[in-house]
Amino acid sequence: MWIPTKLYEALPAIYLTTGLTMILCALYIGMDAGLMVGYVVLGSGCVFAGILVHAMRFNARVRARHSQS
Repeated sequence: MWIPTKLYEALPAIYLTTGLTMILCALYIGMDAGLMVGYVVLGSGCVFAGILVHAMRFNARVRARHSQS
């Protein structure tokens, strides 16, 4: 599957923004809503995915830079 370069480069930021937004929405709706736990779990997963993708790309670029030297 081909993804445009600009979208591909922005994915970690999109994941982080989506995750933080979901967590903030869960805090806004409060403990009374049954969906709060789901929002927090999905939001945390998105934040984790964003950090993971960013770290994997960073490590790959560092290794590529070192292999060129």
